[in-house]
Amino acid sequence: MAKNDFKAFATDRNANVISQEEWEALPALLSGFTAGKASSAQVNKVIRQASFIAAALAQFVSDKTQRDVLDNGDLPGFVELLGSGFAVEYLSRKNPFGDIKSDGTVKTALENLGLGEGSALPVGVPVPWPSATPPTGWLKCNGAAFSAEEYPELAKAYPTNKLPDLRGEFIRGWDDGRGVDNGRGLLTLQDGAIVSHNHYWGIWTSRTNDQTLESLQAPRF
Repeated sequence: MAKNDFKAFATDRNANVISQEEWEALPALLSGFTAGKASSAQVNKVIRQASFIAAALAQFVSDKTQRDVLDNGDLPGFVELLGSGFAVEYLSRKNPFGDIKSDGTVKTALENLGLGEGSALPVGVPVPWPSATPPTGWLKCNGAAFSAEEYPELAKAYPTNKLPDLRGEFIRGWDDGRGVDNGRGLLTLQDGAIVSHNHYWGIWTSRTNDQTLESLQAPRF
């Protein structure tokens, strides 16, 4: 456990300090002690006011950085630790969300924002985009291979570690037991085919001057 050398003074419930009302009404609060003697209760109040905040700030830095805060007079060193403590607790405005990435907590952040697995746009969903360049964080559905180590969530959707090639293709819904397109599996390619159908032919006969003419008539389709 990290060590904090800075301790608050006179924090006991029965500590010998003047009340807050007496402290705020004390003339020395503005001018400081200028003449005569200050009572021990007054001096104790002064020390407690300063040491309490110093101890609280030092403890915050120690807890957040897990490093010792020592009473060694190293002001620049403490200022550096203070900045590190704030960086742990608060997001950087100079490098937005960069600290989340460096901490390896992007997945948790996305889940907290409702953008993780199962969100409106889960990893792996194909989305139309009106540009030749995909937006940041997206890949083209061009049949390219990808690294499962670099894109572990994408590998769950495409276990072959290969993106679907949707260039010049239409996305077709999976039959899922409906029976209108049997034999098609998920993530499979369906080539063009002529659907089974029937043609109907009609024969008509006419008589002209005792001569019979027969012709074939086919409907339009």
